[in-house]
Amino acid sequence: MPKPKRSETKYPNVFKLPDGRYWIRAQIKDRATGKDRESSRFLKLTEATTAEEAVPFQLRLAQDLRSTGPVVEDRKRERFAEYAQRWLEERWSLDIIKSVATKRRYKAELRHLNQKWGEVYLDMIKKDAVRQWRVELGKLMKAAHPETGKPLLSPWTVKGRLSLFKLIMFAASDEYGFKDPSQKLLAAPTKDHRVYTAEEPNSLQPAELARFLAYVRVHFRRHYAMLCLGFFTGRRPCELRPLRKSGPKSDIHWETGVLHIRRSQVRGEKDDPADPNERTKTGKDLQIALPPGLVEELRRHSLETAGDSELFFPGRGKGGFVSERVLDHTIEKTCAALGITKHLTPRMMRRTVQDIARNAELQLVVLTSLTGHATTAMVMHYSTPYASEQRAGISAMAKRAGIDFDGPTAPVEDDQKKAA
Repeated sequence: MPKPKRSETKYPNVFKLPDGRYWIRAQIKDRATGKDRESSRFLKLTEATTAEEAVPFQLRLAQDLRSTGPVVEDRKRERFAEYAQRWLEERWSLDIIKSVATKRRYKAELRHLNQKWGEVYLDMIKKDAVRQWRVELGKLMKAAHPETGKPLLSPWTVKGRLSLFKLIMFAASDEYGFKDPSQKLLAAPTKDHRVYTAEEPNSLQPAELARFLAYVRVHFRRHYAMLCLGFFTGRRPCELRPLRKSGPKSDIHWETGVLHIRRSQVRGEKDDPADPNERTKTGKDLQIALPPGLVEELRRHSLETAGDSELFFPGRGKGGFVSERVLDHTIEKTCAALGITKHLTPRMMRRTVQDIARNAELQLVVLTSLTGHATTAMVMHYSTPYASEQRAGISAMAKRAGIDFDGPTAPVEDDQKKAA
């Protein structure tokens, strides 16, 4: 049966039939398949007698068509800066990013990434542009600062920016369905970049440590217990600041001298001892049995400086967490007074314990139980073998071969006579 003739009206997809009825049609493109989808129907005379009356029925038909089937709705195009901020906040709210320090570092790196990509639409970031940006970063790593002679950009800085960029672009390409332009992006070479050297190991030798602590005990007594605990247990400063000496969540058992390391605190987290971050940096708790002398030193410190606070090392004033910069001044003044020219930071406590333990011939299993390092490679990474140790080692090996490098060297003639 042939279709009845229909005539167009001034309204799209609304047609009039010879008998006075109206025929309406709706068409949309299915974004999932790229094909057109269509629906149509005849209106009764009781529904519409004019084209204008047929328009609402046509709009309703189009709406019904959109609500059925796998139709992908149009989404607002996002620029890199907009998406990156949303990406960061979503992962923070989902607890994928757990540390405030990590979130703060990502925000700092995003400021640099946004200078390059912030205003660019995500789908307009092309592989050639990304590759050229990587070349520019490589040039900055090789270029030297005119005053210090150091690279304008550290390989570790570049590595951090590239890693964050790749994380964001991978998530964006997965969400929007475009090809990730950061695939196979070359990472920054950090293997040859030395953070710690023999001249600047950020650690103290045993003799230097003895002088250092003796000076601190006299001139900076308020920080003596905190430094002792850090140097001889290898704890991070962020794990020392939230330690509790009393209260329902006390971290020390005074009778046995066992200290529990189960939380950390960094700048930006709640400055409230009643609600710190209930996990360590690695997510693992440690139990350390302290010797009686160190327990008594902590007890003395608690009575003299801690006051009513539950914390071992409270800040001045309201008694909240002490500043993460609290030890910087003490270290700087002590080094100046003792003539120690090495650049040292509070992290030196975690590096010094490796060398002190080696000097004390501590077994590896005991050392790792203190520091929490899970592998020998990490122990080596934090260690600084000194020249005196190498010299003594070579001499010890030579003695096994019958050579005494510690005494005067024998003339060659004497060796010839022994050989004959």
